[in-house]
Amino acid sequence: MTIYPRARAWPLIASLAMPVALTTWWPVASHADTEGDRTKLFEEGRALAAAGKYSAAAQKFRAVIAIRSAPKALIALGVVEEKQGHLIAAREAYARAASDAVAAKLADDRSVAEAAIARVDAALPRITVRVAGSATKVQVSLDGSDLPKPWTDIRVDPGEHALTVEGDGAARVDQHLELVAGDRRIVDVTLTAGPRADLPHPEPGAAAVPWLPLVIGGVGLVTTGIGLVVRQSGAAEEDARKDKCRASSGDELVCKGVSEPSGAGKINTGNALLIGGGILAVGGAAWLIYDLTSARSARTARAHPLVTQSLFGIAVSGSF
Repeated sequence: MTIYPRARAWPLIASLAMPVALTTWWPVASHADTEGDRTKLFEEGRALAAAGKYSAAAQKFRAVIAIRSAPKALIALGVVEEKQGHLIAAREAYARAASDAVAAKLADDRSVAEAAIARVDAALPRITVRVAGSATKVQVSLDGSDLPKPWTDIRVDPGEHALTVEGDGAARVDQHLELVAGDRRIVDVTLTAGPRADLPHPEPGAAAVPWLPLVIGGVGLVTTGIGLVVRQSGAAEEDARKDKCRASSGDELVCKGVSEPSGAGKINTGNALLIGGGILAVGGAAWLIYDLTSARSARTARAHPLVTQSLFGIAVSGSF
């Protein structure tokens, strides 16, 4: 065993004690710095709120809460959110403050938070949506977010909101709402038959090609052409027969009264094809003209959507 002189032992003792001292002091110093930053942020938030800069104050209070949450910081955040009309966010902050105050047994903070919750609840606008009609799979959306059933007593911030109601086999209903503090709005919507908004619609000026009348008219034209060829072939055979007859007998009257079955049959068949093809061609052309005229009328109607919006059957009760 080695015995160190007392003078030489002090450096060794100091080197062993230093890590212990640092590990004990460092968290305390770090915590003190963090709490100092938190206090500074809170005071900056109070100053901004006093100056009416509520959005900037809210950012400061959120930073305070991120370091360490406490009922008073949450109440301060709720106040500046309420000042901005963000009643939903304000209520969430007050509710959290009340819960934390109960856990920490802070009666005064709990009383302040619960009073603020009651005040915000009275001011929060509420919407109730009632849907009628035979549509299935009805979906109600507010400001682009789907709402779960039941669509009753929906709390929203004051201001403008976009309500959308849609269902299978029904036209989509869009409603613009302007709500003030304390508003209670009931929106009655009747979904009427029509295309869903998410299905593709023809663009104005575009029309489906009327294939059936085009096919019928085309068949008529081809049939007419075939009839003409067959008739001409039969007529040529008849002319050849008559020339042969005149050459052999020389009697024009005898040759005129005699006809070959093949030539006469072709003429009759050609005539029938000409008549049938003409009927098909004329019918197809008439059908095509009717379809094009109807499509033009429909496109003209789609160019004025305000005319069709009156068919949606929307009834809204309450103040606007």
